[in-house]
Amino acid sequence: MNSLIFATIDITPEQWTDFVKTAGIPPPTGSDEDPRAPYILVHSPSQQTLERTQKIEEPVHSKFSTSPTWDELKSAFTNLSSTDPRHIHPIVFLILDHQSFEDRSVVIIQKGAEFVNTDGEKRHPLPDNEKDLTQMVVWRKYRAPFEAAWTVQCGIDGFCGMEKAEKHFVEEVQREVDAGDAED
Repeated sequence: MNSLIFATIDITPEQWTDFVKTAGIPPPTGSDEDPRAPYILVHSPSQQTLERTQKIEEPVHSKFSTSPTWDELKSAFTNLSSTDPRHIHPIVFLILDHQSFEDRSVVIIQKGAEFVNTDGEKRHPLPDNEKDLTQMVVWRKYRAPFEAAWTVQCGIDGFCGMEKAEKHFVEEVQREVDAGDAED
């Protein structure tokens, strides 16, 4: 599964190589292999080629606005991730922004779900209360050093403890009624 990584700034080959080597999937212990990059570098909201990006040969110029809005990034993620749902991660995307190469950190966005009652209180659905709950889509923002980016994604995906991600949590970006739930 590959994660989309939105470049909201221009990226040089050296910067991308640094990110991939630091934030990629580590090779097996004792191996001479480079880390694998489970990332698709996205430089345009309407990008056509969505392939894993191990390296770039020349600078990539971002076609996103100088400071893209949350709605622009969410829309790009929703549209692009739906083009190949078997190979593009459906609930996580990353952002390389103006801060990323100053402090070597990356923004990680998680699309999660919660159920709430009519008072907006979080509840777990059970067979006897399911019809009284509304499913919400909750977008959460994390900012992690390049070195921790893969571990944070693993925490979000449940491959290690969620505490690996929680310590990098920044804020809840948006909460909305799940469109699929609203149709029922």
